[in-house]
Amino acid sequence: MQHARLPRLLLACLTATLLWTGAATAQGLPPTVEADRQLQLASGEMEKEDKGGKADWPKAAAALKAAEATGVPMPANFDYHYGRALQATGQHAAALERLERYLRVHGTKGKYYSQALQLYTSAQAGKATADEAARQRAALDAAWVDVKTTWWNTDDLDDGCERAEARIERYAPSARNLDCSCQTGFINHPAWRDHQEITCTVTWQGNLLQEKRESFSGERKYRTHSGSGSVLEGMRSRQQ
Repeated sequence: MQHARLPRLLLACLTATLLWTGAATAQGLPPTVEADRQLQLASGEMEKEDKGGKADWPKAAAALKAAEATGVPMPANFDYHYGRALQATGQHAAALERLERYLRVHGTKGKYYSQALQLYTSAQAGKATADEAARQRAALDAAWVDVKTTWWNTDDLDDGCERAEARIERYAPSARNLDCSCQTGFINHPAWRDHQEITCTVTWQGNLLQEKRESFSGERKYRTHSGSGSVLEGMRSRQQ
């Protein structure tokens, strides 16, 4: 009876072992081992730079982030190395935070005190440059305005939109998102009886900062042909 139960016990033990092994595999490496693996990856990249090569700094920064995410206590100089990697990838604000923490904790006796000071200064300069660039981008983005332009001509009634848009692009090189519609009809004025004109309405966006303008309003131009008669051409723009 006991012999009959043995295969069942072995099968149960084997099943339990397989389940435990599968669970362990699904969970990956223990946190301590995974942290060491990630730190080793980061260290390998930084050693390339120290030996005159070229480190993959995004890879190093990602590895240090992953190591810290395991929750395992990090080495004493971790913040310095992480700050170095962050600075190399252009993450100046995050680099400043790490380097400041390293300097506060370890002070003048820190192993990388001098290097940390230099990196901190570089990170400050990098952040200032990035902040100014962001400010300029924000100002440029805020300077886009919606404009509606009416263009008319009594000379050539063909290709109205093409000619109207070309005129606008000369008037405002920053012009974007142009949308044009044209119509042709007789001019409702005694002096221009039996004359036709083409009128095109173009909506577009222009950048006041790029153009160094206060507005895109009030542009108007006329030209006159001698001999066969007068030709009227003009353009009026107004911000919406």
